[in-house]
Amino acid sequence: MTPLTNIQQRLRSMPMLTVVVLVAVGIIVADGLQMGVWTAVALFVVATAAAVVRREAVAIMVIMAGALTISLRREAEQPIAESQLLKVELLTLAHDLPSRVDFNAKITASFGEKGWQRRAAEVRVSAHPALGLQVGERIVTRARVRPYDEETSYGGYMLRVGRVGTIWLDSTKILRRERCAPSFGERLRAKAMQRIEALRLSPETRPVVAAISIGERSTLKSDLRQTYVRAGGAHLLAVSGLHVGFLFVVVNLLLLPLIALRHGQIMRSAAAIVTIWLYVAMAGAAPSVVRAAIMFTLTQLMLTVASQNKSLNTLCLAASLMLVWDGRMIYDAGFLMSVLSVAAIIAWGVPLSRTLRLSRLLRWGREQNYSRWRKWAELIWNGAAATIVVSFVASAVTMPLAAHLFGEVSLWSVVVGGVAMCVTMLWILLPITPLAGVVSWVVEHSTSAMNAIAEWCSHSSVMSYQISISLASCLMIYLAYALLTLALWSYSKEG
Repeated sequence: MTPLTNIQQRLRSMPMLTVVVLVAVGIIVADGLQMGVWTAVALFVVATAAAVVRREAVAIMVIMAGALTISLRREAEQPIAESQLLKVELLTLAHDLPSRVDFNAKITASFGEKGWQRRAAEVRVSAHPALGLQVGERIVTRARVRPYDEETSYGGYMLRVGRVGTIWLDSTKILRRERCAPSFGERLRAKAMQRIEALRLSPETRPVVAAISIGERSTLKSDLRQTYVRAGGAHLLAVSGLHVGFLFVVVNLLLLPLIALRHGQIMRSAAAIVTIWLYVAMAGAAPSVVRAAIMFTLTQLMLTVASQNKSLNTLCLAASLMLVWDGRMIYDAGFLMSVLSVAAIIAWGVPLSRTLRLSRLLRWGREQNYSRWRKWAELIWNGAAATIVVSFVASAVTMPLAAHLFGEVSLWSVVVGGVAMCVTMLWILLPITPLAGVVSWVVEHSTSAMNAIAEWCSHSSVMSYQISISLASCLMIYLAYALLTLALWSYSKEG
């Protein structure tokens, strides 16, 4: 048996949840110690050699793999502190305020002694609204990247997720602007907007629906946006990895009947992966969304070859591969919330959705031929129940993380927003035009309720609380979640 085969077998015998935890430990320790690349390489080589001989050393090897990935990413980062010529591409809209507009952007090249050199640094670009900058523009500017202050919580977070600093643009700094031809994603977004317009929603709900479903915030008024900020639901108005997680679950539930066909699992996975990436392109392909899409693509591919009861293992393996690829993801709120929400949906949401099926609640038999009204009743009830359950468990599992990262807990945002978001996604992706009236009614009323709750919560703290918890407290809550899940699984097996 070769040494590599020996290590592979020992890794396969290790639970995937353990692998995720060990990789995360390596990333956090190496980042805290500011471990150099060569130190991480040396320790990884030594740990790998030890893993060939001793089974116990495999865990140390996995930890050092996490340490190595964050060290390599830190070495690759090259902040630009001095003023120089830069080529900047505006990727997504971050904030649209009366005094300034913020974009998530990428420096694609910088001009130095050797001429134009390629770069790949993520930055936050701010400009006055009068400039009329738009997502998709490419700008040549002479500017200075102001690095984030690592000592502050916000600056440290931005540096950890890969953004090196901020750029302020005004008319004197912009040398050239060019608006590229509409990309494939922009054309998809335009078609999605046409689908949303076809629902004939009210002027109060249409901009919110466009924001929560495809990230189109150009028509969203600043006062409404501030209402959501004060109510603790600002994250709903920006497409994130959590949206990709919702889509991943919804598409897999819709395509579940394909499993009964020959090669049905392959067809289901192919359709799900294509849908996920079409949505990423349509939503603007923000880095956090792309990272989530990669993780869920890996998860979907692994589900093709794994049995259904190994879904959590598959999710953990996909998360491990993503962390090994880019250790900075462990600090990305969107990535963490995506993993946690999908894990909760698999562990809690799917069993609860099955329990709430109409046929089980009413104890209907399994007749081969039953009436059309019963089919529609089951379809509507089961779909609505699954949507609410998915939204609820995603909200419950992400609350502790939100309290730790943002110092805020919202009891309404994901639950209420998830209904409108999921139904709108289904309307955009599926040819269900005959159901336009039903979809319009559901989206209109759920979004109106969301706006009303946001308005109420912006003046009251009943459904949104300013709560900040420590990392230790956050980890203890998730440990309690895990123990509760294991206890419920054990009870269900005994029953």
